[in-house]
Amino acid sequence: MASRATQSRIIEGTVFAGLAILLVVTFLEMGGRTPTLREAPATLDGAVPAPPLGAARVLFDLESYGKLIVSTNNSNPFNTDYFVPAPPPAPPPAPPPIAIARKLSLSYRGYFETGAGVRKAYLSVDGVTVGVKVGDTVSASVRVDRIEKGSIILSDGAGRTHVLGFRKESAIEIPNQ
Repeated sequence: MASRATQSRIIEGTVFAGLAILLVVTFLEMGGRTPTLREAPATLDGAVPAPPLGAARVLFDLESYGKLIVSTNNSNPFNTDYFVPAPPPAPPPAPPPIAIARKLSLSYRGYFETGAGVRKAYLSVDGVTVGVKVGDTVSASVRVDRIEKGSIILSDGAGRTHVLGFRKESAIEIPNQ
């Protein structure tokens, strides 16, 4: 243990002596004087080449810029459609034209007569079978005028009469209301 203490004192002394010498050299300016500089010659013997003026002219000439840009079919990577507004929505579809008249599909299916003499006929109106009596309306302005064995007679609001035969499909045109 004693040898370690002796070694550490030797190291401390050496470090202290080195710092003291450094301090003395710094403050006494030992070992140097200011160097003397000679002046540069007045003329240059072509030591510096002339600047490349041709390259500078190409850089600042706006007409040559178009020639430098190579045109290709490639798209510009900086082009974006992100800021383009969306197209306006399509206008709503126009309402269908109002039909002045519509077709009514009719078929006479037969009749029966009650004991009191009242006749009731069966008509197929646009595929739906309905039972009607004399004076009943079939659709809108079409009403039953007479019921007979082989036919039924209908009249519409315009004063026209329509005769439907037994089991025969017929179409009549009635005004829209």
